[in-house]
Amino acid sequence: MKRLYCSLFFLSIASLAIASTPRWDVVNRHVEGSLPGGALLKSVTLQEPINKRERAGDGAMTAIVTAVVFQEDTYELQVIDNPERDKTLEHVMQERHFLAGINGAYFHPDGRPLGLMISQGKMVHGQENARLLSGFLFIERSRLQLLRSREKIPQAAVGALQAGPFLIDHQLPVVGLEATRTARRTFVATDGHGRWIIGVISSVTLDQAASILLAASPTFFSTHPIERALNLDGGSSSALWVARSPEPFSQQEIGMVRNFLGLTIRN
Repeated sequence: MKRLYCSLFFLSIASLAIASTPRWDVVNRHVEGSLPGGALLKSVTLQEPINKRERAGDGAMTAIVTAVVFQEDTYELQVIDNPERDKTLEHVMQERHFLAGINGAYFHPDGRPLGLMISQGKMVHGQENARLLSGFLFIERSRLQLLRSREKIPQAAVGALQAGPFLIDHQLPVVGLEATRTARRTFVATDGHGRWIIGVISSVTLDQAASILLAASPTFFSTHPIERALNLDGGSSSALWVARSPEPFSQQEIGMVRNFLGLTIRN
């Protein structure tokens, strides 16, 4: 009986989360380019829910998600340090011959990484405790993981970034995300079955970002919805670069950042 009550409780919580999540409407989708190995650059344009627009009595809010979709058994992510904060994402990706890249995690005003950072198998900065830093991206030899701060940390990671907040967990938006401040958002997400995306969302709140990603999920993952999504350092740090042919795709950062994530084909 106790197990039944627990099951009903979690089912109710899940149902409440789904019911309270605004459904953004997908109005356009495009494949913007492809990469060696089969990764795709996709963009999705969405509008806020119709009922919300009617209540507000004004025009529709539009959001655009642009992301690279890839398989973890074909590609690997690398954490790239930029200790002097003197190079842009585009410069580093081209210099080191990456196929795509995105800005990384937060950093202190003096340029030190904020939270755990492992690059090329070396510990650059240790873990920190802060409400914002609710998750990790761990890069192991054969796989990637998104983990909550309470979960067991792998010991064999060759790369890691501590960031946050978590936007999506167990295919549901995380409860309590900030819902008033808008900014560009960058993220990393997975369907939990070996498919991943790194991407950027036009200026929205964190709460909206979670709903938008869930609505856009079928465009990126055809068989499974987004299982987990982690917010990176957005705002003026937001950047995405892709070696698309014939012309690279580039959304440049405004401010210089401490680290990047670079995508390359596995050896």
